[in-house]
Amino acid sequence: AFWDSADDPNIRLIVVSPNRAEFWDGPNSLTAAVKMMFASVTGSKPDLGDNRETGM
Repeated sequence: AFWDSADDPNIRLIVVSPNRAEFWDGPNSLTAAVKMMFASVTGSKPDLGDNRETGM
């Protein structure tokens, strides 16, 4: 879909092998912005969702 021929010399393959990852599960941008503004006014820490790390 992106090139005319599979034999195109400009085609490159990139292999990525991460040794660490971080996953975030949180609210959408608008909700996160409101929570951050509320936290800055009240001096509290905003609840922006769950975070987990994994390593190999």
